[in-house]
Amino acid sequence: MTLRHMKIFVVVYQEMNITKAAGILHMTQPAVTRSIQELEYHYGIQLFERLNHKLYKTRLSDEFYSYALHMTDSFDLMEKRFKDQDKLGFLRVGASITLGNHLMPKALCRLKEEDSSFEIKVMVSNGESLQRALLDNKIDLAFIAQRKRKCRSQLC
Repeated sequence: MTLRHMKIFVVVYQEMNITKAAGILHMTQPAVTRSIQELEYHYGIQLFERLNHKLYKTRLSDEFYSYALHMTDSFDLMEKRFKDQDKLGFLRVGASITLGNHLMPKALCRLKEEDSSFEIKVMVSNGESLQRALLDNKIDLAFIAQRKRKCRSQLC
């Protein structure tokens, strides 16, 4: 049986009404009925009693529901976790040693509080290594502290 069958069953079980479930699922009532019948045939069990156009749970439907709900919830969590991971998943930030040790932790915590939809990876290194990492596409962004230069002339 397919995950689609399980999702249909979960909605029918929760609504206890084929017509309402069909509306929620954006399906026709006959298609929902057919899916439930396919489940029942496949497993050789009766999931619902049908009396006077009403559905009633069976002893097995409660147990089946717990399995189906677990499967559909697990799939939904997996979809949220891994879908479009390469597009929105990570921000790779580089920082020079002084900035990386003193300023970046607070700044990144604040950024994460505002938007926790992505993960932040940090590389703390010297300026030269960070420049190379940017060129090699190993980081997306670099913060490099500039050293103060000693000026020997009076113009500084």
